[in-house]
Amino acid sequence: MKLLATIDEAVATFVHDSVQSDPVDAAAHRAFLATRVGLSLVALACAPLALACGATPAGWEAGALAWLSLPFAAALALSRTGDLRVGEALSLASWVGLAATVALGTGSSLGLALLLMIPVEAATAVTAGAAVPAVLAALAVALLAALRARFGVPVAPTLTPLAAAALAAALAYAGLLAALSGRTARLRGAAARADRARYRALADAVDDVVLHLDRAGAVARVGCATQRLFALPPSELAGRGLFERLHVADRPVFLRLVADAADGRGGTATLRLRTGRTVASERGPFDEPVFASVDLVLRRPHPGEAAGEGRPVAAVGLMRDVSARVEQDGRIALAQASADRTHAGRDMFLATVSHELRTPLNAIIGFSEMLSNPALVPVDPEKRRDYAGIIHSSGQHLLAVVNGILDASKIESGSFDIQPEPFDLRDLVGLCCDMVGLKADQTGVRLARDVAPAAAELVGDKRACKQIVLNLLSNALKFTPAGGCVAIAARPDGNSVLITVSDTGVGIAARDLPRLGDPFFQARASYDRPSDGTGLGLSVVRGLVGLHGGTIAIESAPGQGTRVSVRLPQDCRRVASAPNGVTKIETIPRYSSGVRHVGVPSGGRMHKIA
Repeated sequence: MKLLATIDEAVATFVHDSVQSDPVDAAAHRAFLATRVGLSLVALACAPLALACGATPAGWEAGALAWLSLPFAAALALSRTGDLRVGEALSLASWVGLAATVALGTGSSLGLALLLMIPVEAATAVTAGAAVPAVLAALAVALLAALRARFGVPVAPTLTPLAAAALAAALAYAGLLAALSGRTARLRGAAARADRARYRALADAVDDVVLHLDRAGAVARVGCATQRLFALPPSELAGRGLFERLHVADRPVFLRLVADAADGRGGTATLRLRTGRTVASERGPFDEPVFASVDLVLRRPHPGEAAGEGRPVAAVGLMRDVSARVEQDGRIALAQASADRTHAGRDMFLATVSHELRTPLNAIIGFSEMLSNPALVPVDPEKRRDYAGIIHSSGQHLLAVVNGILDASKIESGSFDIQPEPFDLRDLVGLCCDMVGLKADQTGVRLARDVAPAAAELVGDKRACKQIVLNLLSNALKFTPAGGCVAIAARPDGNSVLITVSDTGVGIAARDLPRLGDPFFQARASYDRPSDGTGLGLSVVRGLVGLHGGTIAIESAPGQGTRVSVRLPQDCRRVASAPNGVTKIETIPRYSSGVRHVGVPSGGRMHKIA
């Protein structure tokens, strides 16, 4: 063993520098150098021994000896150039020449036996395509030897000492070549297994799934990280599995990406993949699938790259789970949209409040200046009373605006605390009707009320309920022309009380219904709107109803009036209020005229406003 190690170390010094860094290629070069140099040295050593035995070499024997020296030239070419193809070609040429010389020179079976060394030499060659020409050359030599034996003068098949030595050297060479070739094959197998192990370790370590796809989008090979990333075994994504697990809306994008990659235009797409995980459904006793957002990067494969089942590979790429990034981008987009709405709301707030405050302030300042200036004060007492009334109404308007802003701000921030107490709803409705009765008389609008006795008892914040009824009545009166009617009714409905305020006013267009309840929004908000206001009334009502755990429904149509239905629990202490007073408003864009209970009419559509 030490001798073999010593020989291996000595031969290693002649290996070309280009393959020294690759253990497998270096081992193949050492095996080639050792066997070819050894063969030539044995052949050269046998020649003097045969001569010493008294044998006179024939012409074919001298030729055979010359051919046996050619492997040494092959080893020298390999050591100088590092090109194994040149050395293997010279080595095969030496065996073809040796077999042809012996077979044609003697006609004995020794030449035919040496022909068997040609396929052995070709089988152990590393260079691809060397076996075919070598076997063809061996067949040609065998054919020539057969023709010589048929038509030529056969030579007696005697086995001379030199021939016997050559045969023994050939057999020893064949055995050594087979042993070293097996060793090289084992090294190559070990290197291949190590590469596969490193690839699997790398594929398992990174958060990417390697994919090989054909032109139809079927997966021919898939990485092992699918179980860890998506709770799916690789077999679930093989074939058409990946395509079937993609979201239906993303499948055309996937097929386009594969086609582009197959045509040499690589690309990236974010897709939704149905994973092996599920979550409990909120809508029934079943589980819902979980979709993961993935980035799929595809490119055209290198020439000759193939998949495990032999199908041609049209695209290779990586698939990465980016659900966290997509979710973060969604949160950022929502935050940006919220910030934009906040900025827009702030601008609208400033514009609306400045308008609503500037108009009454101008009236107060102007008329108070006239009353305080002796040169401008009217002589007529009736005129002075009118000016004082304008100042008073402007002040009341300012107070209403400020109170509305404060209430809306408290409700929005969650600092509006309700104090539930039992009270009589009939008395509250009567008080509110009395408060707006003067305005109804002035505008020529008939005011009607109907509170069922069973709905009289209510437990809630009396001040907040009063503000709800007042705001609804004021809005109804504001948009009802002279000769119209505003009616308020209350009746029990299960464990709740249904308060309905209806009018025969201008109504609300369907395009404005989805925005009802937004602060500072007014339906028909234009220069020709019939009434002034901040648009905070319904927003405050919405918040106060939400704090009581109630609901609101509105049905309206242009020219057909409006009906607002507020449903409040008879005891708000037993129900949970909406967070920050935010409740949904159910809206119905059209209904047939006539007095009836609020519901979804035939042909009507319901909108829910959060």
